Amino acid sequence: MPEENIKLRLKVTRNLAVTQFKLRQYEAALNSFETIMAAEPSARVGFSIILCRCLLGDGPQQLKDAFSDVVHVELEVTQVTLTDSQLRIALKFCRYPDERGQGRNPKSM
Repeated sequence: MPEENIKLRLKVTRNLAVTQFKLRQYEAALNSFETIMAAEPSARVGFSIILCRCLLGDGPQQLKDAFSDVVHVELEVTQVTLTDSQLRIALKFCRYPDERGQGRNPKSM
């Protein structure tokens, strides 16, 4: 497949993933972001994967693995920023396990 078609396919997949995330279809968004990460790793996509995993309630090991993938990506010159809405969603829905393995809301910490 020509390079131009591959880049276009990744761009479409990226737009689909963002739309799925905004529609709170986190499992579908995670699959799309992982497809992008496998083809063209970037810190931005890696952080999106971490957000999806957090919002899906994945365990600490999955989050650790996703973060490890981000750490191993060559950093781009541009700054990676999350939008305010992405941060609000993460803080609103993300739950971290306490000592007993039960989730708790970060706002109650």
